[in-house]
Amino acid sequence: MFNHLLTGDKFQAQTLMASIIPIPKPDTDLTECKNYRPISILNLDVKILAKVLANRLSVILPSLIQRDQVGFVRGRPATDAIRRLILLTAWANKTKTPSLLLKLDVKKAFDSLAWPYLKYTLQKWGVGANFMRWIQTLYDDPTAKIHIGSYTSPPFTIKRGTRQGCPLSPLLFDLALEPLAIAIRNNQDICGCNQDDQHHKLNMFADDITLFITRPLLSLPNLYLILQNFGVISGLTINHTKTEALSINLPHELTKLLSLNFEFQWNKNHITVLGIQLTKSFEQLYQANYPKVYSKISKLLEDWGKYHISWIGRITAIKMVLLPKLLYLFRVLPIPLKRIDLKKLEANLSAFIWAKKKPRIRVNILQRSKRDGGLGLPNLWKYYIAAQLTHIPFLHINNTSPLWVYLENSMAAPYTAESLLWTQMKHRPIINSPTLRHTLAIWDTYAALYNLQSPHTPVLPIFKHPQFIPGQQIRAFQWWRDQNLGRVGNLLTVRGPFTIDYLKENYKLPNSEYFRASQILHFVSQCWKQNTTRSTKQTYFEKWCVDGIPPLKAITIIYQYINSPKDILNLQYIKSWSKELNKTLGESDWKKIWDNTRNSSNNTILLEAGYKVLFRWYLTPKKLAHIYPNTNENCFRGCSIPGTMGHIWWTCPKAIRYWIRVYNMIFAVLNVNLQKNPYEALLGAPVQGVTRTQQKLINQIFLAARQVLARSWKSPAINYNLLKPKIDWIFVNEKLTSIALDKYPLFLKIWQPWIDYRFGGLLSTSILST
Repeated sequence: MFNHLLTGDKFQAQTLMASIIPIPKPDTDLTECKNYRPISILNLDVKILAKVLANRLSVILPSLIQRDQVGFVRGRPATDAIRRLILLTAWANKTKTPSLLLKLDVKKAFDSLAWPYLKYTLQKWGVGANFMRWIQTLYDDPTAKIHIGSYTSPPFTIKRGTRQGCPLSPLLFDLALEPLAIAIRNNQDICGCNQDDQHHKLNMFADDITLFITRPLLSLPNLYLILQNFGVISGLTINHTKTEALSINLPHELTKLLSLNFEFQWNKNHITVLGIQLTKSFEQLYQANYPKVYSKISKLLEDWGKYHISWIGRITAIKMVLLPKLLYLFRVLPIPLKRIDLKKLEANLSAFIWAKKKPRIRVNILQRSKRDGGLGLPNLWKYYIAAQLTHIPFLHINNTSPLWVYLENSMAAPYTAESLLWTQMKHRPIINSPTLRHTLAIWDTYAALYNLQSPHTPVLPIFKHPQFIPGQQIRAFQWWRDQNLGRVGNLLTVRGPFTIDYLKENYKLPNSEYFRASQILHFVSQCWKQNTTRSTKQTYFEKWCVDGIPPLKAITIIYQYINSPKDILNLQYIKSWSKELNKTLGESDWKKIWDNTRNSSNNTILLEAGYKVLFRWYLTPKKLAHIYPNTNENCFRGCSIPGTMGHIWWTCPKAIRYWIRVYNMIFAVLNVNLQKNPYEALLGAPVQGVTRTQQKLINQIFLAARQVLARSWKSPAINYNLLKPKIDWIFVNEKLTSIALDKYPLFLKIWQPWIDYRFGGLLSTSILST
């Protein structure tokens, strides 16, 4: 169908029609149109074509768009923009340079772009005829209609702007905006920060444009003229009254003069860029950003606390809703965190999870991953460390390095940020950049603790390193750089450092390099002496540094690594169960228990039932007697034996009779004769010698059995008659879930033995309505 569009065919008018739903902004006057956010829904055929085109265009976009534009360009995160602006502010304060941060507000940017200008720009970028034809098809008389409640407006024609909800729109907008960026970059009368052949004055995330300006009396009029001319030809105009300005080291008289001539919002303390409050100094960033987010999270927790939510549901809400809010700050702000404030927030999270009651499970257990015997509650401090560590690979400069790295290097001169990273603290010079100082502090504290660094530091750069003085004259070592011999690891074999003979044989070492070879190999030998393991392997983190960029989901990878326990079986509930059940399982057995428990059911109630027993949630008579000394510690079923967790659940005579009946039921349902095993019945260990579908049904029966026993917790008897109705309830829930997930055949395969046993092979309509 899409190929036919190239021959002159068009989409039907209905296909190009968008549905717009206005979403009201909170705490605003809803009688004003400006207080609504329009959400546009496009036809799926249109989105598929747009996504195909976007995927193709995104591959070459980084080669067309300069690195000061980070919005929707592959490999350029928002962290690049924020860190660069923080560094520019630090540079201005260090050099006492009068400067100005200017955040431009583009009026209805994506909705105002003129189509003739967009077409002309794309042609100038060299977009091919077929690609252009597909784009023109998407913009061939599109229409939209507005839905408000039950009212739907008549269709109206769209004549400008890139289409909202279209995967291709942000990329087209970047290309359309780049001529403006080029004009600003090339205008020498718009001044910024010039460092090492790099000109830093423009910072963009799509239409979110922030400028760092020096000599504002000269720069602002020239900028104003460019913006005015660009608005005439493109349709994109600047809202001057909403444009924010923040003066840095500007004399009061000059600031007053500028405010009289340019009607910007002249802020005293900060401007907002990509949701971050950028302040005049590095030290003010924490107070301007974190307390507000902490306050919002605490208010959300207070509001959510009014609702009846399971404790697993509360942990899930923290992971899905609250963690992303914090992770954004952790990622984009390279600043120290006040541990005391984070502990207060974690206390609020704990109060929310336990509904302001005393916690039943230790936080170190909850914060383990589910694969390691926990529930995956985020450890906020470790997430912060993981997010801060993701900045480090970027310091190892290459052709795609973000612009903030060049600023870091200029402030670290005559060394480089990369070389300072691999320099011991005692040999490290004073560091001018506050962001680099913070990043290195994180590295110094946690590199050895989490085994991120090898003893012989193979990634250590030889040139511009404080401990290798000859390497400061980098031009003298051009031959070595051409041979890609710029790191310690490049000059090592499994036996140790290269020799001159090895270099002559494998690299054709010229006679002119003999002296420099002696210098370099001596330095490498000093590094090798620190390697007691005599291994040349790199850590996973060092491999990222060599690449100069972390992989996708780097924060998750680092967090999982640093959050993994050294001793996986060092859990109190493992020790207690092993003691009471008089059997010790190995690591592989416990991993099977954890995997089987977390996959036992899609139903949160049943999942909780499994974890409550595993984590020893329940208060036994023995435990109550420890808390309240005058309480009887014997089993409440009248057997005059101390009521430990193992006794109540397994060895009590009434519990033994109950579990015999449960196992007899399993035999009647599946014709499988199982040996009684508390690890299988209570803790969810996989049963040996059964099929996968049988295992899933056994899981459900055991889950139901645990729930029935828990309902009879303080009763003198266990009501076995509740078991079959409980399994029927699980059966109904599993069936409805399978239909919703389009997995009904698998459900039928699992539950057919129960259907045969309970309903004589027929699905009962009465049970479905239960």
